[in-house]
Amino acid sequence: MVTATSFSGRITDHSIDPTHMNARLWDFDVDGTTLKANHFAWLDSSISRVNASNRSLIWKISVTGAASLTGTWIDHNQHNSALGLARAQAVTKYLQDGLSVPGLDFDPPFSAGTMFASLAHHKVGVENDEDRCAFVVITTDTIPPPIPPKPTSIPLSREWGIKFVSGGSLTAIAGGVESDLYDIADLKNNLHAYFEFRAGVVAGGVSSLIPITITGEGDWRTFSTSDAIHISDFDGPARFSTAGAGPLSINYLTLSPKGGVMTVPATLEISTGVTFGAGASSTIPGTGWMNLKSRRPFSYSGRFPP
Repeated sequence: MVTATSFSGRITDHSIDPTHMNARLWDFDVDGTTLKANHFAWLDSSISRVNASNRSLIWKISVTGAASLTGTWIDHNQHNSALGLARAQAVTKYLQDGLSVPGLDFDPPFSAGTMFASLAHHKVGVENDEDRCAFVVITTDTIPPPIPPKPTSIPLSREWGIKFVSGGSLTAIAGGVESDLYDIADLKNNLHAYFEFRAGVVAGGVSSLIPITITGEGDWRTFSTSDAIHISDFDGPARFSTAGAGPLSINYLTLSPKGGVMTVPATLEISTGVTFGAGASSTIPGTGWMNLKSRRPFSYSGRFPP
């Protein structure tokens, strides 16, 4: 027969933090298994914390019911064992109904019967409010995975500009070395990067056995590519041919972007500044390369980089 005690029930909270919740829900009615107001309040708060947590966490949940040292003579104390189990089952069901995250690991409801009351040396045959209880443990030691970085889109373009910045060649009758600096601009994303072109050259100069030619900055010219690529994809094989002297020179550059992409036109006519020295040269096939000088492209405003 159930004998009512307090209306609201009582809580002893031993929780360490929101991920390690541990409490004794006590002062059930004598022979009663119905949760009371304070019990509901603690369970509702715990449910809210778990449901609001990172959904990758694994929560371990265990509930143990207990009874006081009365009625111990009934059926060899089976009554108190069944009473503790019923209290644990009531708490477990309430948690199962309220929790909605995927990572829930429930232990089966367990009855301690009068074990806790005996360990506390409470008097046999005397009701103790704390012994009519359910112990609840809701805990996780899972470390949530790090938040993945927000993916950043790689700027791709088909619209380009290129400018000869500076360069020159050192040639002898048998050949020499060409070294030039180019600025390539992504006209869609307003980015630009510097590339150094180096190659072996053939064909000698006309003014000296070892002529040196130095060429100044030219103008921007636009071109396109057969597919959208990143500015760094121009790092690769290239070929450069030039002929002329002073302000008059004709220059052609062939680029080989990665992935088999083609420039349009396939060969770019490049303007340069004044050339000091005279001669004609063409890079040796297979030796020319555009080397990306910038670790990352620079942004700019306007039509072309300043």
